[in-house]
Amino acid sequence: MRDRLVAARVFEFIRDGLEAQQATLPGHSLYEGLAVTCKELIGRYPGEYAFFLANETVLFAFLNHGEFLTYHPPGAPGESVVLTTVSGGLTRDPELWQTYPNQDPDHGRILIISGSDLLHLGQI
Repeated sequence: MRDRLVAARVFEFIRDGLEAQQATLPGHSLYEGLAVTCKELIGRYPGEYAFFLANETVLFAFLNHGEFLTYHPPGAPGESVVLTTVSGGLTRDPELWQTYPNQDPDHGRILIISGSDLLHLGQI
């Protein structure tokens, strides 16, 4: 039960931070608001965080420990990508996974993905 409460509080913190960023700096992008809020989260509440947020077209992924892994299925029709934080990936072919490690737990890594395209890979 405690883990679910912590997860809910993290998302409330992120939501409140994004709303505050939008109210004070309405011209800033969702990415800028998320980056500022995530910096504040790990600064105020040190710990290990990994989460995914999505809207209709874009997936935002954040972590400050471990690594992200992406996989483009060979020969798969259309635009598809698998994104996980499971070490080694989720298939029998670990060499087909692209890794994006985060070496500094005091900072985080944000990925922005749309369709099968990695739009942004940033350290915050």
